[in-house]
Amino acid sequence: MSSYQIFRHALVALADSKWDEEGIHLHNETQVDEHRPTVIDHHMYFDVVFVDSTGYCNLTANLSKLTYHQARHEAQTCMSFIDRADLDSFQDLFMQRVSFYRTFDYVIRINSLHNRKDLIKKCVLEDRLMDRMDHYGRALMPTVIETLEKGMHGRLVMMAFELKPTEEWSVDDAPPESYMDSPFNLGLLVEMSSFDGLVIRGPPADSTEAERFRSFWGEKSELRRFQDGAIVEAVTFDGTSVADRRRCIEKIAQHLLKRHLSIDPAAVHLIGLSFDSLITWPTQLPVTCHGTGEEQQLDVIRVYDMLNKLLREISGLPLGISSISGVSPALRATETFPPIPVSVSFGEIKGDRMVPQADTVCPPFIPSLQVLCHFEISGKWPDDAEAIRRMKAAFQLRLAALLKKENLVAIAYPHCTLVYYEGYVFRIVVAYEKEINVLKQVRSPDGMLKLVDSEEATVLERDTVHLPKLASAIHGLQQQNKCFSSVLRLAKRWIAANLLFDYIKEEAIELLVAYLFVCPAPFTVPGSAHCGFQRFLSLVANHDWNVFPLIVNFNNELSSKLSFFNH
Repeated sequence: MSSYQIFRHALVALADSKWDEEGIHLHNETQVDEHRPTVIDHHMYFDVVFVDSTGYCNLTANLSKLTYHQARHEAQTCMSFIDRADLDSFQDLFMQRVSFYRTFDYVIRINSLHNRKDLIKKCVLEDRLMDRMDHYGRALMPTVIETLEKGMHGRLVMMAFELKPTEEWSVDDAPPESYMDSPFNLGLLVEMSSFDGLVIRGPPADSTEAERFRSFWGEKSELRRFQDGAIVEAVTFDGTSVADRRRCIEKIAQHLLKRHLSIDPAAVHLIGLSFDSLITWPTQLPVTCHGTGEEQQLDVIRVYDMLNKLLREISGLPLGISSISGVSPALRATETFPPIPVSVSFGEIKGDRMVPQADTVCPPFIPSLQVLCHFEISGKWPDDAEAIRRMKAAFQLRLAALLKKENLVAIAYPHCTLVYYEGYVFRIVVAYEKEINVLKQVRSPDGMLKLVDSEEATVLERDTVHLPKLASAIHGLQQQNKCFSSVLRLAKRWIAANLLFDYIKEEAIELLVAYLFVCPAPFTVPGSAHCGFQRFLSLVANHDWNVFPLIVNFNNELSSKLSFFNH
């Protein structure tokens, strides 16, 4: 076998192993030794079992179950990328430094414990403290992890810990205080479908497990009746917005560590939530939920879907609508601050204009959201560019008249129709696919027509063909990943804070962030805004832009040979 095949087999063996449940050994079973301990005997004293050829030495005696699970998870992640022909797996898996903070979605920091000696006595960990050479963090870590794993069951894919590097000191001196009481971090890789749930459903009230559940959660546990009629023990946490739900993990950790280990909740912090303030709506604005904008994004998309349905049901247009595409960033949940619906009491209407009355305030500004309407291809369309523009203007007039019959405020312009609907303003633009080819047509001196790229045709193709495709791909990525929008909005804010927003297109920023989710190697897909934003900064800082173009391969549509060559 080649070195690659040996490496691959080793990864497969590690990824599929269960050394914490079914340990393995290397000794010869035909040689009978009644004093030699069995694998079961090793499991009684060690978390992970890998016995050497003598049958007496456990090679993983000092390996914790948590570290083993992390190694197995990394092997599984590596296997998911190593077979992808569209990736330079060697560069991604061997040449990139894997940072603790970029690996895990959330990091819980437990600061210095002033009552550490009392904790050791309460948990009866004196022997473990001696084995760990009086390092309180290492002695308490297994108990902390066991408590949190039990409380966060179903919310986590993996948990790992990181201790502060130990400082050197003279053998004649006592260990420094930083060694005795150093803070430590817990990395959490969350299950995106369930990590932010506000309700923990326990066993039925009349079961034998109910008492253990109440003992574990304490005063947080209470009887609740669910919609399916079941009466069970349950734990609930407060939260009204998506941002509040993300804090549920921190609340669980603070409650359990306070109850079982007497750790002050002020010493337990969830790192990364401070970034939420950068995309949080000010409380002065008239929004129903003052969170980080996720609720407002859903409302914008909900109203757009209603308008989409209304446009398709309108009758009276000369041609049918073949497709409708929302191309504004807010319609694909990538606007840094999505628009707020405004209920405007309109004043006097003069013609097609709404003029506020003298005794009323001026209506607030409402940004318009662009929507492309592609009409059916028909022989009725002219073959001249100017005639097509006039035809599109006629469609805008007709569309505005039909929308007014639906009791909507609609104003037609030659290039668009502005519609006020459910508190938002939509800018509807009529598009015709063959207009691009008409703009490219040039008649040669001998009377032949040929297609030549022009600036006007290129801009029109970008706005009516490529932009809708990008918007659809980005929106699909947002539907699959909860935190995609938050990562992207943080990236836009960072670009704007560095005064680069006028030099980098919004679509380019969206593609950079999309790359982190389409090709996350050597990590898994980001599960939080904090983690994704750090990876975005690392990508911008470390990618070799002069040599390697960045290829975002949506849905694996590019051929493997082309994608690998470009990468």
